[in-house]
Amino acid sequence: MFKLSRLSLFTAAVILALLFSAFPLGAVMAEGEEPAPPEAPVTEEVPAVPEEAPPPVNETTPAAEDTPPTVEEVVAQVPDGVTVVPLDPVGEVLTLAAEATAKSYVTGDPVYCPQNVSFGDQCTHYDTIDEAINQSMTTDFGTVYVEVDYTDTNPAPLIIDGSYVQNTALQFFLIGGVDISTGNIVGRTKLTRQIVVNNIPMFNLENFSVTLPEITLPNIPEVVETAPAAFFADTTANISIIDSDFNNNPGPGITIHTTGPVSLFNVQSNNNGSGNVISNSSGDLFLTNSQFNGNQGTGLVATTDGYIFAVCNQAKNNHAVDVAEQDIEDGGGMYLQADGDITLWCNKVTGNGLFGLVAESVEGTIYLASNKISGNANVDFIPLSPTQPDTPYAPCSEICPSCSGGGSSGEEEKPSEGNTQVVIVHTGDGDGTSEIKPGYSTVFKLFDQERLVQLTALPSGSATSGSSALYTPLDEGTLPAPLPDGASLIPWGFNLSLTNPDGTPVESLIGYMLVRFYLPEGFVLPGGMRLMIQHFDTATSSWEPMSTAVGGGMAFTYATKPGTYVLTMEPIQ
Repeated sequence: MFKLSRLSLFTAAVILALLFSAFPLGAVMAEGEEPAPPEAPVTEEVPAVPEEAPPPVNETTPAAEDTPPTVEEVVAQVPDGVTVVPLDPVGEVLTLAAEATAKSYVTGDPVYCPQNVSFGDQCTHYDTIDEAINQSMTTDFGTVYVEVDYTDTNPAPLIIDGSYVQNTALQFFLIGGVDISTGNIVGRTKLTRQIVVNNIPMFNLENFSVTLPEITLPNIPEVVETAPAAFFADTTANISIIDSDFNNNPGPGITIHTTGPVSLFNVQSNNNGSGNVISNSSGDLFLTNSQFNGNQGTGLVATTDGYIFAVCNQAKNNHAVDVAEQDIEDGGGMYLQADGDITLWCNKVTGNGLFGLVAESVEGTIYLASNKISGNANVDFIPLSPTQPDTPYAPCSEICPSCSGGGSSGEEEKPSEGNTQVVIVHTGDGDGTSEIKPGYSTVFKLFDQERLVQLTALPSGSATSGSSALYTPLDEGTLPAPLPDGASLIPWGFNLSLTNPDGTPVESLIGYMLVRFYLPEGFVLPGGMRLMIQHFDTATSSWEPMSTAVGGGMAFTYATKPGTYVLTMEPIQ
């Protein structure tokens, strides 16, 4: 209890007077404290004071009047840890007061911009992130931008539910780390609330750091209780998470169950109370430059009916769970299962308490290049499907973006530059050529003036040694056919032709090559549009859309065929 001085008693009296004048209050109390029963009134006899003549008034100086304190000044007098909750005469929290209390959880300025509206004057500012998201769910999705220093101590989950939006061609962006005065990304917004996603056709999360508070789970031997995931999705959405972290949570960092493709780019989910789980029944899984380290359980369990491309990631020092019958979720580095091919380049899977990597391609092949899978407790690598032997080298230092922030072993253990041949091509200067050498990776880089616009990387062994490669830049006027209706070219495209030593064309690679396009500086994707890499199929003389991931100012895919590739912007169907 507080010892109140006369000044404190006076302040408390002023607080009560102001609150009673603004609301029909029943009580003011600390949060969770029951109102004290009323005390019996105490009466005292006060001696009469003789009347005196009023003092003379100086007519040139007006009498001073006491200025009542503002609400802000009054609230500032409330002791720390005390929440003022206005009640009605029967003890119920007033509706307006409840709304004000919810807003008191937060600071910052979320901004909602509808579809097809860029950040600016046509966007609306809201008091809380919930208000901005709810508004987007009642209209046409769009983008919610959140201030980098936004704080939100509301303990309730942040629910993002698009169940009532009928248009499945819409996408929702939740972008944190924003300087609201400029719209620029300057960091990551910190949240202590679980993010829950339901029924969003296309969901994109960027620049958030989510750590949930510790919780106490019931100790019931017959019931296995787990803490909630910091990010949880159970939806039919295409999900993309970029430049975000979910570290030091009591439960999993990430749990995703969806029927659409999933892409994680520069995501960290480390030191959590449970391992991370991703399952999608349709579409591919892209894991790029991400970390799944130090978790209690397997770093990542991922299953998909499509393909898995895991490039430049880490799964290190995940702890084995102390259970009698250990399973795949109980302390390995990665467990990956796909109906299609699994491609693993430049990953580090080390120091895990149960196993390193378990990979199963039900109907395809496992392709490995420049991975470090070692130092795991029981076994390092368990291939459950046909596996191409790990090639001597993939160009990790060329293809792993921002390696210091993500998972690549390329920057940490930079290999000899002699293992990679890099061909620099400039728009307007003609073609680039190279011979495929044994044990060498080949990288083509296309520059438009000083800006890198395209990179294509082939690990060693992708084509027969002695084959020749010809790389040709393409603008819209040199494409082999018009683009699909509604699609527009983001310059530049390219054509890669490969010829065997005997002069016959190479129709398919051994494994995959990386095809990456760099977006123009300041590029903003208009609402209702998506980025799509397209390959020109010479057999049908038509454009073939590729499964495309986006992150770090890039759009990228993995391809098995040489030929013509372009990056387009097209309407969402």
